[in-house]
Amino acid sequence: MLVQVFFRNFILFIILFLSQNAYSTEGSQEPSLNCHLIEAQKIISNLLPGEEDRAEKILINCIRINPNNLDSILELAGFIERQVSTGDKNIHEIHKSLALVSQAYTLAPRNPKVRYAMAHLLATVGQYEESQMLYEKTMEEFPLNKETLVEKAKFLTEKNSDEAVKTIAEAIRLGTSVDSVADILLSCIRLKNDEASYSASLEATAEQFHSKLLYHKLGLAYLDEKKYLQSAAAFKRSIELGDSINSKLQLAIIQYEYLKDFKNSFLNFESLLAEIKQKETISNAAQSLVYSHYSLALYLNNRINEASRAAVQVALNSYEKNDYLKSLMYEYKSRGAITVLQPALELAISNDPTFDLAHAYLAEIYKQTKDYTKALYEMDAAIALNPDTPIYFYNKA
Repeated sequence: MLVQVFFRNFILFIILFLSQNAYSTEGSQEPSLNCHLIEAQKIISNLLPGEEDRAEKILINCIRINPNNLDSILELAGFIERQVSTGDKNIHEIHKSLALVSQAYTLAPRNPKVRYAMAHLLATVGQYEESQMLYEKTMEEFPLNKETLVEKAKFLTEKNSDEAVKTIAEAIRLGTSVDSVADILLSCIRLKNDEASYSASLEATAEQFHSKLLYHKLGLAYLDEKKYLQSAAAFKRSIELGDSINSKLQLAIIQYEYLKDFKNSFLNFESLLAEIKQKETISNAAQSLVYSHYSLALYLNNRINEASRAAVQVALNSYEKNDYLKSLMYEYKSRGAITVLQPALELAISNDPTFDLAHAYLAEIYKQTKDYTKALYEMDAAIALNPDTPIYFYNKA
């Protein structure tokens, strides 16, 4: 409540301040984004599991390097707000976004991008009238600004999607990044098309705007339709346009899982792993995800020892959180091939002796290899760690 009262008073001050034209100069802004901000934006664009904290830290460092860089401030504010909206951050974290946008406004009170960011966040915290006042004031003063065109396109999305797309095209002509408005274009396509025409419309729009994000979405759409060749082609185009991580991983998966094109799948995995190793900003969780699929691809190509070594990398990179190793365990169990995971499970237990599921799976492996003493030892360990799991007692019997 105190926050809402503060921002209600604050926005009334903003509108009064603008109407009086107190200042026309903007805060200090670099002519181009520094390398740290570009790297952070790449991480956000190619976001893999576990990368959120790294992206946030880099953006915070960008602001420390230059506290007056509006792009860094607004990028971090938007990043936090999106995480709150998706449930990845606590709702109270929205106050950080508000503080950042307030900081940006102090630096550049007449910057349309800053004012739209403030209006958006005011609506997020329930200050709808104040938000609308700020939107209308800014649109009136900057009718042909690219930021205004983007905001106008958002309003037009549900009312007139064709006009929204034309408005976005004009904003892009004025310098707006294609990928920054890809979500708006995607919303227009979804609203305009039914399930039968969605992919064709998405492909036409991706071709029109040369958007790596739209091509990535196209690849996923064709994957859902089981059109694997078209899906692979879309991911290849996304890679050509700069999405070298997410789309390359999806392409490699399609190639080994559906097209049985192991040669090109392995080339993509090897390229992806080489790229990941060169980047300091790739998290252990992201590496675990890639190695999980690489292990399965090797297994399906009957390269069992290599599949086992790749699984070890999953365990090595997921000692803090074993989600991807668990998924790989379930996958190999469904294929009747859990013995492939023996070295990985032994490493996982050495890193985390309380990992009861790893003990249970290792017990099953020892049972299959007829090493019953070790099998009993591992199952007893699993039961001691998690006595509320009935299947452990059943397997011991």
